[in-house]
Amino acid sequence: MWCWRTIRCRRSRRIRRTEARIYQYLCLWGIDAGLGWETAATDAELARRFPAVEPGEYTRVCHLIEKHIYGEILLSPYEERTLNHFLEKLMEPVPGCSWKMRLKLRYACLRRVNTKKKKRKHSAFQQK
Repeated sequence: MWCWRTIRCRRSRRIRRTEARIYQYLCLWGIDAGLGWETAATDAELARRFPAVEPGEYTRVCHLIEKHIYGEILLSPYEERTLNHFLEKLMEPVPGCSWKMRLKLRYACLRRVNTKKKKRKHSAFQQK
């Protein structure tokens, strides 16, 4: 999981990248999740499907991400480790998952994740 990009980039960018990876892996597992959207239901689903994830852990991760994004506060190193530890739990295959899912989990780290919003080149209503 650690590569030269994660070590050398700024902390705020590293947190954004970790957040994008968390939601990428949740999507791979088929869990429809978003920041601040049905957090309690998603937390219960994660605790049910993953033996390594404790109840309330996803809620804690969401609060940390919201603290960084909406509060514009840099996370402390132990809070950043909480995000990374949760991501590692999502990356591990659960007992009884198919070989296709194991391959998806193994090679998902090679897929590029967008952390920036796309800029529009042309507006919908062009002025003349």
